[in-house]
Amino acid sequence: SKGTYVRTLGRDLGRALGCGACVVALRRLRIGRLDVADAATPAELERLDDARRRALLLPADAVLELERELRCDARQSAALRQGRAVRCAGLGLVRLVDAQGAFFGVGAADGTGWLRARRLMPQPVQ
Repeated sequence: SKGTYVRTLGRDLGRALGCGACVVALRRLRIGRLDVADAATPAELERLDDARRRALLLPADAVLELERELRCDARQSAALRQGRAVRCAGLGLVRLVDAQGAFFGVGAADGTGWLRARRLMPQPVQ
């Protein structure tokens, strides 16, 4: 969720107490199921060999907590990547995956039978 805007909360508390306040430091420790304890710094990653680094890196869709997925055929994938809508029953956000199961974006179905891409991942240069 978007959560509470902590800086505004600090300001409002200062106003309520009549002394003023500000947030000096703010650190997010968790986003969904991702925890900072499991994170690595860029410097730590640079010290690792390629195989170990790849093993630590999460896929781009790891931050998504979308339960629904739409597996698209080649025609649907191409249409969505070109900004066109595709037929889809349902409503809400879905993970978009291609015919091989690779994540390529997030789509939104509006309940009228059409789904449009909301965010797309860049395609690798061939």
